[in-house]
Amino acid sequence: MIAFAIVAQLSVSVCPAALAVRSDLGCDETSSAVAVSADLEVRRQILRTIEAASARFESAWGTRPSRGAVVDSSGVNGALSAALRSQGVAWVFPWPLLEVARNADGTTDLTRATSAMAHEIGHLLFARHVWTAPSGGGLATRQYATSAPDWLDEVAAASLEFDDRLAADSLARAHRAAIPLRTFFSMSHPAIARDSLVAAIHAEVARRRASGESVSTMQLDMRSQGGLTDLATFYRQVRLFTRFVESNACGTAPWGSLAAALSHEPKVLWPADAARELCLPSEVDALNERFEAWIATRRRDPRP
Repeated sequence: MIAFAIVAQLSVSVCPAALAVRSDLGCDETSSAVAVSADLEVRRQILRTIEAASARFESAWGTRPSRGAVVDSSGVNGALSAALRSQGVAWVFPWPLLEVARNADGTTDLTRATSAMAHEIGHLLFARHVWTAPSGGGLATRQYATSAPDWLDEVAAASLEFDDRLAADSLARAHRAAIPLRTFFSMSHPAIARDSLVAAIHAEVARRRASGESVSTMQLDMRSQGGLTDLATFYRQVRLFTRFVESNACGTAPWGSLAAALSHEPKVLWPADAARELCLPSEVDALNERFEAWIATRRRDPRP
């Protein structure tokens, strides 16, 4: 905590304002992070996670994130958020760290919970610092969080994860790219695709029943899911592709360069010029081939 206090002197102290609103909580801060929780260890974990996520984001995306706060979600409210923002905190994110860390058997896994926190912060920082374009215009029919391609938005989150078990599991389950990159680059996030499918099924059931046909939602649902990509497969591919690019790109901040190029060419699957400058294949098919070769090599020797 001494180190945190020393760093905090370099920026405006926001904890007094937070504690004036919620005196029942505790608050710690650094020059780039604020943690609010009644639990001292939770605050320490939050600060470490934000600091690590910020460093990873700057390295991968080329932008130093603005100062933000994570609040134990049991303590967050409008007045607390307003107090933090009034002191220059750019973003406030509620996160139930201990709840997420709790396993079914009663044990806790703080590595998983803090890595998941970093994942969600990645989405937030991507929207705030990288892809600020208004919604619409992407290749996917519906966007997950921003108007960026859904795979890129999810890469922003995966690039901040530090639970190595996730990448190891993705590699262990991969034989080759589970989703061809041409499909991967243009698809909607499976969560969005599933929601769209459910809405369409309910509309079709209502239409058929109105015309006197006997049909159930389950009947149509069973027939329609064959083309859906399941979430686990999508996330595994995101994690593998994230590691692939970071392992093979030359230069610095590869994702920042790729995102900047894609933001100027929203109808392009893969930015050829930016990829070439990063020593990556400029054509999607060649990229897919190299990606699959990398997976095969890593499966034989999974060391970083």
